[in-house]
Amino acid sequence: MLIGGTVIALLALLSYMWKEAHRNEVRHLTLSFPNFPDDCPRLAIFFISDIHRRTVCAQMLETVKGKADFVLIGGDLAEKGVPAARVRENVRRLRSVAHVYFVWGNNDDEVDYPENGAVEKKCLSKTGKTM
Repeated sequence: MLIGGTVIALLALLSYMWKEAHRNEVRHLTLSFPNFPDDCPRLAIFFISDIHRRTVCAQMLETVKGKADFVLIGGDLAEKGVPAARVRENVRRLRSVAHVYFVWGNNDDEVDYPENGAVEKKCLSKTGKTM
């Protein structure tokens, strides 16, 4: 009985993790900083991370187009086995929202594209930046 319960719990956890990883939900969060100068302009950021093997949902991006000052990819744009073409397509889609800035994540280190810096050179050049 213990083994069966453990297997069921593990399957439930994996199911939840898969569902969360593939959910395309835009959450709006407003941050205010009382010590910022009054003349500091408002800034709208579209933050996305942990894309991994997914393709960024065009429908989701339509909800934020024209509303973000820039896009921040918070790492894990890819992982081992993700084709460079998918990474380029995801960045192209994100650039349709606004300029893209990118911070490397731990899974991005797994990527072994034929040319060094493929993500940086081909995907983020001209309209995107790395940090």
